[in-house]
Amino acid sequence: MPDRLFRADIPELLEWLDLYVSSESCGWRKPNPAGLRLFARHFGAKPSRLIFVGDEKLDIATAKNAGCRAIQICREPETEDFGADAAISGLDELFPLILPADSADGTGIAAGPRHVREPV
Repeated sequence: MPDRLFRADIPELLEWLDLYVSSESCGWRKPNPAGLRLFARHFGAKPSRLIFVGDEKLDIATAKNAGCRAIQICREPETEDFGADAAISGLDELFPLILPADSADGTGIAAGPRHVREPV
């Protein structure tokens, strides 16, 4: 999708972003990790410190290709498992998963069952 069309749908969100990257702006499409590497470079972080939340198989593959942690958001109760590090059913479940980098296993993702909870 061209940037101008995508940006037209999210003008209120753009003002809150420190960096906006798309396949058009970075020159590569998923699952190429170029966009995530651009984020890492911009913020002076290692890709392993990034968390990519996505709902498509390509999102999880992109995160894995970049060396990022991958969290799959499953909006439907019967969602295929794309091999992410964790799965959530809504963004409200994201923050409890994020731990300090010095977590016991070093991933920064809480251990636990990889299931999707029913919406409340």
